[in-house]
Amino acid sequence: MISVSLTNSVIFYINFVFYTNFVSYKNIEGLKISYIPGGFMFTSVQASVKKITFSSKNKKQEIVIILDDQKIESPIKNALKDVKEYNFTYINNHKNLISALEKIKPAFVFNTCEQAYNNDTRMKLHISALLEMLGIPYSGPSPDGFAIGYNKFIVASIASSLCINIPAETYFDLNDPSVKIPTEFPVVIKSNLGGCLKNKVVSNAKEFQEYIEQAKQSMSDGLLVVQEFLSGDEYSVSIVGNRGNYTILPIIKMNSEKRLSEITKNDAQKIIDASIKMFERTGCRDYAQFDFRVDDNGQIKLIKVIPSPDLSLNSTFTRVAKMNGMTYAAMLELILKASRQRYIFSEVSDEKPLEL
Repeated sequence: MISVSLTNSVIFYINFVFYTNFVSYKNIEGLKISYIPGGFMFTSVQASVKKITFSSKNKKQEIVIILDDQKIESPIKNALKDVKEYNFTYINNHKNLISALEKIKPAFVFNTCEQAYNNDTRMKLHISALLEMLGIPYSGPSPDGFAIGYNKFIVASIASSLCINIPAETYFDLNDPSVKIPTEFPVVIKSNLGGCLKNKVVSNAKEFQEYIEQAKQSMSDGLLVVQEFLSGDEYSVSIVGNRGNYTILPIIKMNSEKRLSEITKNDAQKIIDASIKMFERTGCRDYAQFDFRVDDNGQIKLIKVIPSPDLSLNSTFTRVAKMNGMTYAAMLELILKASRQRYIFSEVSDEKPLEL
């Protein structure tokens, strides 16, 4: 048996929509408040965490798989039905999530929820934050990993610091009446934090203004990213694993069922290197996806970091795994193994890896 003692305290992050032009820190009775440009306010509190024990033999591990909050039957349940070494419990009713976790007391949680807590895209980090508070090991990004990876302002800043090419961009604050409409088109408009508002290519000032009016009705954070339009092909690379032990899935051209063949090995290596750097610097864990697009001059630029990719049957991540010869079940097991190994390696450095 391998015992894993987690730290005696964890950090719980709650994100609020908050904008400011400076960074400040304030401590109030044990609470740490950080104001960060680009849309997040983090508060952290200390919470006790129980010891977690992973057993590699004889006893089956209780693993909870958190699904999106919906009534539709998930293909994940059917894919993992033949995996015998774990007892899987599936939760897709987020209203009962806390009580269910406290009752089951799982050894591990496989967080496959892509739509966020309660299907509210503003709450992408909330499930991981809850699991931190309950002291339950889990797959995927930590709360700060979610907050960084889905904030385009922060992602662009990190990429620039690493000399990774990104589209020319600016920011449009819906609450600032002095902000001017771009004079050069076409441009791509995106919500800084994602959400229900879809990205759109606009070709003129009229289309831009129409999008702004729509955004005012549906967005709560108020910050848009306005990027140069990249006319070339779009590519995607998916990674499974953690620092020092990555599985790089094939680079593919989006909207294609074939492996990448159009770009040089040198460019392919640049995409992989940039993806690994962003994986580590943005706090990705266990699995992630990175999208790139080519500009008019043939330069490949990073356009998106996805720290918690969609794992549904028809998702890009699943299609790429299939192209690599994996079944759907094998892909899920690979992610599960990577995430559980992360806890073993980080907490029990003198022990052999757990055989999953």
